[in-house]
Amino acid sequence: TRSDPIKSPPQLLKRGDIQRNESLLNSRDKSQTNHLEAIDYVRMNCPPGILSDVGNKTDRLFALGVVFVELFAFGNPTFDADAINEIKASANAKSSGDTKMKPTIDSTNNVPLKKRRSDQEQGSSSEISGKLALLGTPRPLCALVEDLIECIRGEFRRDDAYKTFEDVYLDLQLMINEPSKYLFDNHVPQLMISDKLYGRDEEMLKIQEAYKLRSTGVCLGVIITGEASVGKSRLARSIDELSWQNNGTVLRGKFDQVQESQPLSVIANMFNDMCQLFAEAVRSQGMKQNLASALESALGSQARLLSRFLPNLPRLMTLNFTQNSSSYCSESTQVIRRLFCKTLQVLSFYSPGPITILLDDVQWADPASLLLISSLLQSSKDNKTVFFLFCIRDNDCQHSPDSTVNSWYQSIFEMPLKHITLANLSEDGVNAMVSDTLCLFPRLTRPLSRVLHRKALGNPFFVWQTLKVLQKEGYLYHSLRGTMRRWMWDMDKISELRLSENVLDLLIRQMDILPSDLKLGLEVASCMGANVSMV
Repeated sequence: TRSDPIKSPPQLLKRGDIQRNESLLNSRDKSQTNHLEAIDYVRMNCPPGILSDVGNKTDRLFALGVVFVELFAFGNPTFDADAINEIKASANAKSSGDTKMKPTIDSTNNVPLKKRRSDQEQGSSSEISGKLALLGTPRPLCALVEDLIECIRGEFRRDDAYKTFEDVYLDLQLMINEPSKYLFDNHVPQLMISDKLYGRDEEMLKIQEAYKLRSTGVCLGVIITGEASVGKSRLARSIDELSWQNNGTVLRGKFDQVQESQPLSVIANMFNDMCQLFAEAVRSQGMKQNLASALESALGSQARLLSRFLPNLPRLMTLNFTQNSSSYCSESTQVIRRLFCKTLQVLSFYSPGPITILLDDVQWADPASLLLISSLLQSSKDNKTVFFLFCIRDNDCQHSPDSTVNSWYQSIFEMPLKHITLANLSEDGVNAMVSDTLCLFPRLTRPLSRVLHRKALGNPFFVWQTLKVLQKEGYLYHSLRGTMRRWMWDMDKISELRLSENVLDLLIRQMDILPSDLKLGLEVASCMGANVSMV
């Protein structure tokens, strides 16, 4: 116990150093700038005594809260400074031993005194944050101050009160980095998942390194493997920014079980899109003639055969219709693979940047497409402008060891490709996802994330679906009570809730409540492929 009373923390700013609350009420844009500057100032210039290891940690957390109160209320005549003096006096009494705050039991009612605090004790920190809110201070910042002031209660403090300075720094940094999400409460009370990647920093770094090695000829691309719904496709989409930075192009293809009956259709559509891109991008007449000559030289009279798969090919070159070309049959598959490879070589040569070929759900690829992929890899070994990115469910290959896909998967291990095995999210990764979705600080969502991680086994898609179920069934709700507007949840009921550990069972649970006509329509649409156009 400290023998000396807590001294009021020194005021960090003098009058006029920053615009006060009068200007905060006049301009929202200026308000955002002032609050961000103030947060960054406190983060960088906290008094050494507050952040040192001297004294009680909760006392120092409380003192930091007082710094924030004085920072945003100092010099404003509408703010009652008696409230600050009152909690300072309580702090001095606590530190000098006049007030003993130990969780004892009332012998009369047999109720912990922690549950019998007076309304004044319970409301002092909320009263401070409420007054700051009236001055135009953003509600999340009011909550941060309230959770710091609450530390004066010692063992009686609420669960949301700060426990470490690391959490304070993390919250301040989030406010600075993403003010629209964590500082200014302009978000709507709806669950909206972000397009961010959570807990995948190491995997993204591997893709970046492989992409850089492409130009040296050391690496042809990356294979991302993992279970269903673990985030392979989302991780693969991170290549978009890299490609954009290098003036490159990303060609996408996605296999499904229905299209397996149409050999080469996925890759053919992707190459056809590439022909269209070149036809629209190349504007110089001389460049068009050079490109057409290169294609005619590479493809020869067999270009007409390839045009059956690539309807946009005639936009790049003139086809000779006087000669007969072979029809697509088993004897011409090798010729077709060679034509695709030559087309890629020519177009990559004239491309202003790298060409990335992204193929998703390769486990559903037809045998002809797998052979073509192997041919494209083999012919691109010396091509430093082509980068391959494959997503595949390796567990499907393992369950069918004698399948064509598994044989192909084993054969490409000899290729210069980097392999990334994607596992489920860690508890920290789930917490980052939940925090970002609910627009709440990670320290507040950590208990909920811990339960979700256990129930969803870290599967990001399952975590998201579970959040939607919790909201729909009322266990997760948006509260408008008090000075804060934020997501709340019933932790006890969520912990006891029984949820399937299988994503499919969870989806079936949601689909069972749909109208019968809608379910019948979905059954019919599912027979038409992964994507259906509703006209």
